[in-house]
Amino acid sequence: MIRQIVRSRTFWIGIVIGLLGVGAYWFPMLGVPIAILTILGAWMQGYENAQAQKDMDAKYAEARNEINKSRSEILTKHAAAMEEINKSRNEALTEIKYARFFAQALNMGSFVVYMLLEHFVFPQELRFIAWLHRKSKHQSRM
Repeated sequence: MIRQIVRSRTFWIGIVIGLLGVGAYWFPMLGVPIAILTILGAWMQGYENAQAQKDMDAKYAEARNEINKSRSEILTKHAAAMEEINKSRNEALTEIKYARFFAQALNMGSFVVYMLLEHFVFPQELRFIAWLHRKSKHQSRM
């Protein structure tokens, strides 16, 4: 903070004004340069404040852009995750539907239903279970 103050032109103009003010006690004509330097110091301070505000605005805009970029990336990832969740949910519901249908077919014990089961697209495990059940039914009849 002190380094920034010492590096500013406004600080040094204030120092010169102070030194001239001390000398103005003996030489009243130094009041004219003091007045000019005071106006120049006020102008310089306004200019430095405007530059500092521009720098802060630029940093704010950059931070805002990064926040918006991160937000859009997060929303994209969230949408992809939700899509994957819905896809998995639909697959699970389909498998549950097939399992219920298969259980109903086993309860009904109908040969026609078994034949229909083989022509549906079932997961490999369900086809195997249907084949085992059908085989056990045929062996028990013999």
